[in-house]
Amino acid sequence: AASTLAMYGVDGGPFAMTEGNLISVLEECKAENDDMFGCHPRCAEIGITGDVDLVDIEGPFVTIALSGRFWHKRRTVLHRVGVHVSQRIPEIIEITLEDP
Repeated sequence: AASTLAMYGVDGGPFAMTEGNLISVLEECKAENDDMFGCHPRCAEIGITGDVDLVDIEGPFVTIALSGRFWHKRRTVLHRVGVHVSQRIPEIIEITLEDP
């Protein structure tokens, strides 16, 4: 309960910039983008196995990793994840992909 209040803010506003909140927002992003990630049965049925994970946070700079197969180009996935995360955690200045 307390973590939920901290995560959403007292007024239901955007998330604070914490590792736990960022992980939660990435999970939320995967849940809402049911045409992109392998955690959805419809995607998995056609071989989409894509996933996104948090790699690092350095102040307002975030590094993520994409793994698995995507239908969309990776830059499209990065853009959609970036838009979602930035809307929920406005403190983030940049989201980059981990070097393979």
